[in-house]
Amino acid sequence: MRRNGSPASCSPGSRGRSAQVDPRLVPIVALAACAGLGLLFWLWLGRARGAIKRLAWRLSLFAVAIALVQAGRAHGIFQHASAPFALALGVTILLVIIGNLYAVRFCTRCGRMQRNFKLLKCVRCGDPLPAHGFTERPRRAPLDPTDPLGRKKNRTRRGEGP
Repeated sequence: MRRNGSPASCSPGSRGRSAQVDPRLVPIVALAACAGLGLLFWLWLGRARGAIKRLAWRLSLFAVAIALVQAGRAHGIFQHASAPFALALGVTILLVIIGNLYAVRFCTRCGRMQRNFKLLKCVRCGDPLPAHGFTERPRRAPLDPTDPLGRKKNRTRRGEGP
């Protein structure tokens, strides 16, 4: 409270909006945060089939995106912003989700989460890792083991050369 008896949130720059938090909402948000952290810990180190963990990862990413959009609507970001800014914000959220879906791979056998694309095999069980996060198909082995890009060796055509 200020000295004159008015609340501090009703300053001339706040346009009459109150910054109070509903006390009933605090435990719900705390439980949701703990559940989210538990889900991330399970995705990172838990043991389950890769398809189950991949589905849980996709659902959690879409839930986070929906929560971001709802929070933006609740705070009036989409009402007060121009249409190009709102579109750019939506496209940015979509691109971050697609990038995370592509970058995170799960081992098909033990379900370990991998973000390192250099690894060909799972660290935990040795099973081949998928090519990317959108598929279960394993990466193809390089044709030439000495060439990191996996190109075929150049051969001379018949009749040419010494």
